[in-house]
Amino acid sequence: MKEEKDIKMKYGTGNHFTVPEGYFEHLTSNIMENLPDMPVREPLQRSSSTTSLLKWSMRICSYAAAACLCGAILFGTTQLMEKKHMPTKTSTSYVKTDINLEDSYINNALDYAMVSNQEIALYLTDVY
Repeated sequence: MKEEKDIKMKYGTGNHFTVPEGYFEHLTSNIMENLPDMPVREPLQRSSSTTSLLKWSMRICSYAAAACLCGAILFGTTQLMEKKHMPTKTSTSYVKTDINLEDSYINNALDYAMVSNQEIALYLTDVY
């Protein structure tokens, strides 16, 4: 705290960082003037063998991509066809499974709450 007060007393609280007027207006032009001149390079010319090799590799890549696409379509089709021929469960079996799951959940909840079958029967018959 004392150091901060000493610094404020010695230097004050004003902004001591100033820039000459018009500095930012002419900054870009000053930087561009100070850059060294660089020679302009012309683009490289490819030889005919490099060009033919590039064309050949592009053609191979396009054929490979087409083969992969055809393979993926064929694989997907065979997978769909196999699923169509698989025996499926009927909707009644799903309902029976759901009912069995509900019964097991209810039984577990009643066991956890320590409710006996007699208490359930009394509750359902309104003989409390």
